[in-house]
Amino acid sequence: RMIPRGSCFFAMKGSALLLGFLFAMMEIQSARSVVLQDTTFSMSFRVQKDEFDRALAETKELLAFAEEKKMSQNTIMFIRAARDKVDFALKDFARRQEEEAAAEARKQGTAPVPTSLTDKEIGVKALKGEGAKKCSIKKYPASDLVSLLKNGKVDLRKPFIITGGMKSLDMMRRMFTSENLLTNTEIQIKYL
Repeated sequence: RMIPRGSCFFAMKGSALLLGFLFAMMEIQSARSVVLQDTTFSMSFRVQKDEFDRALAETKELLAFAEEKKMSQNTIMFIRAARDKVDFALKDFARRQEEEAAAEARKQGTAPVPTSLTDKEIGVKALKGEGAKKCSIKKYPASDLVSLLKNGKVDLRKPFIITGGMKSLDMMRRMFTSENLLTNTEIQIKYL
């Protein structure tokens, strides 16, 4: 059997209308389901080399303003991170300048005054306990120490205290560093 020409056309027209209606409904449904998602932004913060102090002051002011106005935590954390990065960069720069100055002083032969007896790599821990009630360690005046060491009057196998060393403290700090004690081959010192 043959389908009359007009009915086939109407059947196709109806199917096209149905398909068009379905596509329109899908578009309306997809338009309703579009929702803003959580997004992480990575923003750059560039500071010119001669504007670090100004940038630090401005980020501190921005942070104070944000906290005063009770802005959202994300905004406050963003500003705080910017302030911390500028602050860290300035502290790192100061640390590198100190290291460079110390290296330059070592090259010239004038070693800086050490702040501790040992280097950071050696690592010395404090003794546990309160210690003895009475000090039984021999004491030697700093002014006589060099002559006493030359004459062998100081027993280097036993601990001793140097008194009156504040006058020559810088000289003694330079003389009794871990590097100097380890390189000393004339006097035997038990170094822990």
